[in-house]
This record gives sequence, C-alpha cells and structure tokens, in this order.
Amino acid sequence: GYPLFRKIRLSAYVNKQRADQKLIQDLRAKFGEGAVLVMGNWFAPHVRYHEPIRDLDFRRLLKKRGFQVFLIDEYKASRCCPACHSESRHMFRRVPNPQPYQRERYSTVVCHDRYRLWNRDVAACLNYLHILRGLRLNGMVPHRFHGVTVAPTRRRRRADGQEQPRTRRRTDDSPS
Repeated sequence: GYPLFRKIRLSAYVNKQRADQKLIQDLRAKFGEGAVLVMGNWFAPHVRYHEPIRDLDFRRLLKKRGFQVFLIDEYKASRCCPACHSESRHMFRRVPNPQPYQRERYSTVVCHDRYRLWNRDVAACLNYLHILRGLRLNGMVPHRFHGVTVAPTRRRRRADGQEQPRTRRRTDDSPS
C-alpha cells in the first residue's frame, strides 16, 4: 500500500475540495446567481498571530464558478477622506479655509469637514460603501481607489539592433 502520509495528504486534499464546493453552494443559495463579491487585499501571513488566508486561489475558484469578484485596496481606501475625497496619509488634511470671512484669521483648516477627525477604519468602511455604489451604478471602481497599474513589459531595441532589458511603465496619473 501507500505510505500513511500520502493517504493523509490525499484526504486533506479531498476535504478541501468538498469544503470549497459546500462554500460555493452556500454562497449561491444565500446570494443568488448574479452575486458580486468584494474582497480586500489584506495579506495576513506577514502579521503575527494570524492564520494565512487563501486569497488568490480562492478568488480564482470563485471566478471559475461564475461569480463576479472585485478586489479592493484596503490601504488606499483607508487613506482617502470620505468628506473631501482628498488622499493623505494622515486624517489631519490641511486645506484652505472654505469660509471666506474667516480666511484672514485662519488661512488653513483641517479638511473641509473640520470638526471631524476620521478614524481610519471608519473612513475605510465609508469608502467601501462609495466603491460599492460606484460598482452598482456604472460597474467601475472610482479612479482614486485604483492601485498602481503597470503596463506589460516590452523590449526596446537599441540603435545598434541589440535588445535592452525589459522595462515597465506606470500607467497611473502620478508622475514617476
């Protein structure tokens, strides 16, 4: 017969396949056929005391089974202010004072919604709602929540006809 560790690995593989099938059946039963699933891109293995998350293969499995899956950049969503939609690393964004009669005394204030300090988790949740509403209205994630997209690599030829190493171009709006 086969060694014991092979039998155990085979049973683990079969159990994982069964669990995946049951999860997909439960998702279809609860949300229906046209469900849109939104997942965050938080990567757990680099954080202490967290189990690894089956992220990439799980997304592929859901797409293969006919679900529409979107990925949200959690860091970028938590950095964007829900009130003024400005992107900053801090929730204390200094902007020109929107009240003209007080501009002489206070030329800059903290954000447009100046009496509120946004907790990053609350800001991220409100931005998730904004992303989901954008997906429902026009099927697109708002541009300010897109991560950096990189164009495919291409080889450039030198003047003497030899190929240079592959280079990547950034396709976002930020200068590089």
